[in-house]
Amino acid sequence: PQEPVQAWWNAQAVPLGEGVFMHPPFRRYRGGSTWLEYRLTLPAGVRAEFRTRVGFYSPWAAERSTGMTFMVTAGAGGEQLSRSEHVRGNEPREMVLDLTPLRGRQVMIRLETSPGADGSPDYDHGLWMRPRVVLLPVREHEVEVSSPQEPVQAWWNAQAVSWRPRGEGRYRLTLPPASGMLVMLFRSPQPVALPLSLSQVPFHSALMGTDGVMHEQSGYLGSAVASGTCGRVTKESLSAHPPPNGKNVLSFVLTLPARETTLRGFAGIGDGAEGKTNGVRFSVEVNGKELWSQEVQAGTGWQPFSVSLSEWAGQTVLLRLVTDSLGDFSWDWALWGEVRIE
Repeated sequence: PQEPVQAWWNAQAVPLGEGVFMHPPFRRYRGGSTWLEYRLTLPAGVRAEFRTRVGFYSPWAAERSTGMTFMVTAGAGGEQLSRSEHVRGNEPREMVLDLTPLRGRQVMIRLETSPGADGSPDYDHGLWMRPRVVLLPVREHEVEVSSPQEPVQAWWNAQAVSWRPRGEGRYRLTLPPASGMLVMLFRSPQPVALPLSLSQVPFHSALMGTDGVMHEQSGYLGSAVASGTCGRVTKESLSAHPPPNGKNVLSFVLTLPARETTLRGFAGIGDGAEGKTNGVRFSVEVNGKELWSQEVQAGTGWQPFSVSLSEWAGQTVLLRLVTDSLGDFSWDWALWGEVRIE
């Protein structure tokens, strides 16, 4: 949907960044549900899945709600598929529905939220996070890349893949039957010395819109090494203000030592944004694989995180620190504090 859907009894379905905010209805419809429906045609000859994460919009709402039920239903003709998740607490849940039995047909996909068992919609601020239909090839497929320089390493969904030179700066890769992210490196830096502060090494900052296209940083929508204060505690930081309906991406190309290593640090929103931001989603990726994420609200101080990098010991990796505005980017003073590899 391009516009919010809101009725007088306060049922809401509102686009929010890469997600959809939903609130069940009040008043005489109390105990009912709110839903959105989409019509689309699934192509034949591929596997298809509906994927999302579901949870509460904020920790504040999660603490006060008695729980919410999220349901996705897909139907074509007389055949219907469904999946539901009940969420209580601040931990989002993954939801996957296999749509392959409906491929080659026009389907109706319905996203629905309802209150918990007691029927109370109080504080039921629900969020569908990146709801999407993913088309998965059923066999290996080939991709051709053009570059004036031959790559030194390549990964598909964090797994190493090889390539074949085709001449004239073209390289062909045979990829597994899955959707995902292809990462290609064209140089291998020297192994880092530990401990390593990420604020002391070169990085590239870019802004990503909902179309997945990367743009150079602009003004305060970018990143820099600075001192940041959260909860009145100041730390050496990387600022990472995301754009509206998009992400701020910090990229580091690093060769890890041949030993166990861990990425540690803090995520927070700078003091002064309390009550003015809808929060920021922080995440850590290695070679396109998300290893950690958390939605952070202003006024909650520094949130610690720890991510093992031991799987890539002795290897060159693309490490990305990502902040997502979750739609509205006002006062999204996102900060990565004291991020280091040990």
